[in-house]
Amino acid sequence: MSTTKNSEQDTTSWQEWVHRARDGDREAFRQLVDFTQQKVYRVALRTVGSETDAEEATQETYIRAWQQLDNFQFRSSLVTWLCRIAINVSIDLLRKQKRDHSVLDQGDNERGVWVEQLPSADQGPEQQLEQAQLQQQIQEVLQSMKPNHRVVFALREIDGLSYEEIAEVVDCPPGTVESRLHRARQEFRDKLTRLQRRQ
Repeated sequence: MSTTKNSEQDTTSWQEWVHRARDGDREAFRQLVDFTQQKVYRVALRTVGSETDAEEATQETYIRAWQQLDNFQFRSSLVTWLCRIAINVSIDLLRKQKRDHSVLDQGDNERGVWVEQLPSADQGPEQQLEQAQLQQQIQEVLQSMKPNHRVVFALREIDGLSYEEIAEVVDCPPGTVESRLHRARQEFRDKLTRLQRRQ
């Protein structure tokens, strides 16, 4: 019972914040940012692959959202609408950079964006080395994927979204998501196989 009430309160709150933000209330818009930024950032990160670029894309997403808030029609959730903007902004950023963007931008304390399973301390040295090599190969393959393939691949394989949920985020029919994901998986397998044969 309490969970349902909290969900209804959250829905009422963000809708109210949207209306207030449309009237120029910046504090209400700040509440919207706090409410949605984790998911928006994650989608941007899945697209660009770099934390620095994802932060830039997220910032630009909210700038555009503020400018275009009157266009939001409440036909989808606010998060879905913002994620669509984030994907477009992220792809624009990749195109602007005009470079083969690395999916993994690592600092001393960062872990791989795409690979969540790191070598276990319970494994022997040889197993840890093999696991680390496989992760590097996966990262190299993923960096060569088209951004729109990479997005659906990550939303499905990493975030576990359904085809319908992905379709809402990327603004295309579920059938298109399914076919795009099929091509992305095939591309991933083929490239990974070729890379492993060369090494």
